[in-house]
Amino acid sequence: MPAYPASLPQAPLVQGFSDQRQAGMIRSEMETGAPKTRKRFTAALRILTFPTILNGTQRATFDTFYITTINEGTDEFTIPDPVDAATITVKFKSPPEFRIVDASGTATSERQWAATYKLELKP
Repeated sequence: MPAYPASLPQAPLVQGFSDQRQAGMIRSEMETGAPKTRKRFTAALRILTFPTILNGTQRATFDTFYITTINEGTDEFTIPDPVDAATITVKFKSPPEFRIVDASGTATSERQWAATYKLELKP
């Protein structure tokens, strides 16, 4: 299984990071009395929002990884869990989003990119 490239930041930025568990409960209103609840799934997905900053060289590495190695984000890959650093297997929920934050460098490799990944972690 492919691994997230070691030359890219392995931990997300604190600002903007989120770890959300899929709603795993169904709530049914009763005609009278308290509502009933039950589990919806055996286990729920985790959705990680992973913000990071990449320089131009790292952006090129990421693009190769995303487009070629994991087939436009359709294949799973391993990455350190931002919560406890254990290796987890994830998949992109949606394509990554990039914004240029510093274009002052003369070379493409000197540009700075803010990237946000939405990752799905199966239980």
